[in-house]
Amino acid sequence: MRRRDAIAAIVLLGLAACAEPGVRATRANDLTVTTSTDAAPATTTSSVPIDEPLVSTIAWTECDDDYVLGTVHECATLDVPLDYDDPGGEQLTLALVRVPATEPRVGAILYNPGGPGGSGFSGIGLDGRYYQRQMGLEMFDIVGFDPRGVDRSNGIRCLDDAFIDEHLYIDYSPDTPEEQELFREALEGFSSACVERYGDTLRHYSTANTARDMDMIRAAMGDQQLSFIGISYGTYLGGVYATMFPERVRAMVLDSASVPYAYDTATDEVYLGYAMAAEYAFDAWASWCEETASCAFTAADVGERWDALWAQLEEQPVVAADGRLAHTSVMYWALAQASYDEDTWPELAEALADVANGDAEGLFDLADAYHGRSPDGTFDTSDQSFQVINCASGFEDPPLDDPYGLIEQIIAEAPRFARYYTLERLQLLSQGCDGVARGETIVEIDYAGDGPIIVANSLYDPITPYLGAVRMLQDLGPNAQIVRNDDPRHGQILSDDCVTELEAAVLVSLELPDRAVNCYDE
Repeated sequence: MRRRDAIAAIVLLGLAACAEPGVRATRANDLTVTTSTDAAPATTTSSVPIDEPLVSTIAWTECDDDYVLGTVHECATLDVPLDYDDPGGEQLTLALVRVPATEPRVGAILYNPGGPGGSGFSGIGLDGRYYQRQMGLEMFDIVGFDPRGVDRSNGIRCLDDAFIDEHLYIDYSPDTPEEQELFREALEGFSSACVERYGDTLRHYSTANTARDMDMIRAAMGDQQLSFIGISYGTYLGGVYATMFPERVRAMVLDSASVPYAYDTATDEVYLGYAMAAEYAFDAWASWCEETASCAFTAADVGERWDALWAQLEEQPVVAADGRLAHTSVMYWALAQASYDEDTWPELAEALADVANGDAEGLFDLADAYHGRSPDGTFDTSDQSFQVINCASGFEDPPLDDPYGLIEQIIAEAPRFARYYTLERLQLLSQGCDGVARGETIVEIDYAGDGPIIVANSLYDPITPYLGAVRMLQDLGPNAQIVRNDDPRHGQILSDDCVTELEAAVLVSLELPDRAVNCYDE
């Protein structure tokens, strides 16, 4: 589950939040995946009676969407209840896209990229055929969907784009009347706008209801059981589905585990962990840059050069072509975006070198991508959906016990990123869900089904700590197995041959390793 520093009162948890990215799973370099194909593809039979007719009722048509690349995709919509306690009442329309099976069909594999608030439609529209080919999934429909409240599926928009753009990169240490007013508007704007536009209906946009929507998709596609790929927050969504519908799980890949209830520490200690993870992510990038001659920001001490640039932008922000000011907040979110994938490290280095010379375009490209901002100043719903889904799902954090003490700890353990943890910023962090959405009690994963599940995580994932994978494995029971890698990235699928091969095997042949696998040593 990726925590975002949202506009308005969106709860900011910093670069290394316990959830998201990953809303952003990026395309890996080409690789060859080998899976066992000696046996016939596993069937989707279930010993438990299914109360829906096993006939597809979805009308797939030609796609007309900018995020659909190629001609093999098909698109559709599916109506689901806003409130499952009132199934005949108000309906939401989910947007779906699929790459159809090209071999005798076994079933569908649903996909969620994380968030909460990430678009599975866009991910499969862009990369669905790539997933299918690289993982040997030609006997499956690869299906992406926007969860309820996300983009094409009744995307939540409490605030308009102009308000978001004005408050996206606010100063967390406001020291002028103008900065203080922007901060006040950001603090109050989101919750009040949500109440005005949606009333109390946002409580229905929970993870549990999205799991119920997934089961509606499964039934509408005529499948007895569901196969699933979930990344980051998507792993928690998959775990909730498995808890609610254990007999309907065929196989799952849960990559970069997010377990929002996994941390048995006080909230302030969790925030300390986020800051320390952010410091680690920076150190990993800086070490690479120091050792790589082609790094555009290289220096004998990259950290020192970063600090100098920080001071430069704090004193005199760079004006971008569209008039926006690139200051330290933009610099931070560019690093946040680059922390998801080592492949983005050179782009970050070039952006930093450019802004030092007065060109802010590259820095904004990275920071804006994190927040779903298009070059024309429009936004997807990811930041706004994130907060609502969190609150509706019961992910609310309690107030900080000792904010002053927390700042002192962060200064000691993560001095570079202590700059981001001001008392004003912690005021944003401690904003609860009052006035936004109070939904269900958080669902703890408890899986008792037979379908095999792979849990994959990097020990050095800067976004979803390895502890979450260990906890998720415990909660999923004996038919789950963990796969560990040590690459400092968020999201292992299609980024590491060893991990991807194991993930493909569980989906194609229902093969689960008989032991925990460390792909770093394989």
